[in-house]
Amino acid sequence: MNEETSSAPPQQRPSTAAAASRARARPTIRKPAISVLPHQTPRLRDHYLLGKKLGQGQFGITYLCTHKASSARYACKSISKRKLFCREDYEDVYREIQIMHHLSGQPNVVQIKDTYEDSMFVHLVMELCAGGELFDRIVAKGHYSEKEAAKVDQEHNWGG
Repeated sequence: MNEETSSAPPQQRPSTAAAASRARARPTIRKPAISVLPHQTPRLRDHYLLGKKLGQGQFGITYLCTHKASSARYACKSISKRKLFCREDYEDVYREIQIMHHLSGQPNVVQIKDTYEDSMFVHLVMELCAGGELFDRIVAKGHYSEKEAAKVDQEHNWGG
């Protein structure tokens, strides 16, 4: 069998135009350029070691983290900027941070320790709260009525 009668297509390199067209067709990873915080921050990993995943939400993941200098343990909520689609989303995250700082020192409110930002994430370092069993109960049940939530809250906070 010669090349002209072969049913297999000849091996050719794709043209540069065809390769460029395929490259354009591939989805590109969007690199967020907008900042949430009004100031530049140091790198989170220069100050904290990230540990196991504690939980996951719609916008990000919460990790156990350890402060390198003091060995103190915290929770680090890392919010993916890829999930923030418009300026309002960025403003909502910044507002959450401002509210946490404003409520700092109040009883029964998780305390915020530090905030960091890089090109892909906003990191909120917060006090590590014991009592993950309450979260586990909520996740396992899926939905609580207001009455059920009040009962669970009473059991959790007052032992009874």
